[in-house]
Amino acid sequence: MGPPPYSDIGKAARDVLRKNFEFGMRFLSYKGKEGNYEYTGRIDNAFRYKNMYGSFESTLFFNKYAVEIKEKWNSKGSISAEVSTKNQLIEGLTHKIRTLYDINTKKTKVNMKSEYVGDYVNYEVILNCRPLIPDYGLSLVARYQDYLVGISMGYKVNKEKLEPVDVAFAYSISDFGFHGVITDWARTFTAGVYQRLSNTLEYAAETTWNRNDSTHTWAIGCQYALDSRKRNLVKLKLDSCQRVSISLKNQLKEGVNFCVCGLFNDAEETQVGFGVEIE
Repeated sequence: MGPPPYSDIGKAARDVLRKNFEFGMRFLSYKGKEGNYEYTGRIDNAFRYKNMYGSFESTLFFNKYAVEIKEKWNSKGSISAEVSTKNQLIEGLTHKIRTLYDINTKKTKVNMKSEYVGDYVNYEVILNCRPLIPDYGLSLVARYQDYLVGISMGYKVNKEKLEPVDVAFAYSISDFGFHGVITDWARTFTAGVYQRLSNTLEYAAETTWNRNDSTHTWAIGCQYALDSRKRNLVKLKLDSCQRVSISLKNQLKEGVNFCVCGLFNDAEETQVGFGVEIE
């Protein structure tokens, strides 16, 4: 198994600290599969602001030719289509081309991406094709034993400007991980840790410091499974703003989950969120 993409460095810690905490939202999500066709849909209602948002995505697999076709629509007026091929030229090489059309602005964007995953490297090259001149993005992650080092950068051709370079370091094994990320030309520093203490208990912590304004934020949380199959999960999180967050995910029956969460702070209004996931 090769190293993860740059965006997934520290993902285990972020999942514990952020997943299933959807405050101020009511949602319904649905996921299904029929043969080589998969589809997902979701409706979100931000009841505090009386806003509603919906999205639908479908994926068609042609396994014989290693081709996938994706289509996505959302209620904000965005429609996209993506075609990808995998392992066609070289084992581990994936090519994707994606078009995005905004109904409101009448603008079309094209995104081309190549990704290679080997035993020791994972690289991505991205071209965001705006009118006439594309922007470039590049990320690279290298692995040596259980250690990872990654870099991410971008370049805007029309402005002749190099985007801020981000660098990440990580140590990752099956039940423990540590990561450090330097972003925005070494203005922001982030460090995090994740550990699975047992089959039912996990914890994570993350802290961020910005050297420009000396702001410091942190969060620590844990996840406990009430049963060995992890059908019922309880999460607890505390952050630097003295906010306590609680989340409960319960499997009502096979393929149907109910989620509820709450955020509590003396200085702020209590926030709740809940939803149903069907698969």
